[in-house]
Amino acid sequence: MERKKKYVLGAGGAILRFFLMIPGVILILIGGIGILTTGGAGAATGEIREEAITEIRSSYQAQGIDSAIIEDIIKDGTYLGDGRSLTDTERQAIYDIEAAMVDVNLESMVGGGATVVAGGMSIGALIGGLFFAALGFLIGIRKWKLICNQCGTAINAA
Repeated sequence: MERKKKYVLGAGGAILRFFLMIPGVILILIGGIGILTTGGAGAATGEIREEAITEIRSSYQAQGIDSAIIEDIIKDGTYLGDGRSLTDTERQAIYDIEAAMVDVNLESMVGGGATVVAGGMSIGALIGGLFFAALGFLIGIRKWKLICNQCGTAINAA
């Protein structure tokens, strides 16, 4: 009798182990990289929004639009003051600022939503990879066996 480590499920189990573990490790890597990149993208979305608001503020102040009007639009998304006392140029600028703010807010929502979806997919890939790697590890467990030198019969070794 010879003491050897043998796969519990034999050669088929060893092959199945590698078919589960290799994609599992790849999914773990993809999920980890995805989580890192979505965190950076989420932080960048807020910075891009602030840059766009700063650009809107500076460009319309340079045109001579009152900063109180611009801040009102940035805060509420629309001008709540009396539009009858404004000139046609100021009214047109208000419409342009409101449209620009709708665009900035929409870009922020879409960018934030895409970041959430990508982050969820990354977490799903990470969990799936851990599942496949663990399953492959468990399938490929090797145990000590006592193997008969004459007939090759294997029994569990203590």
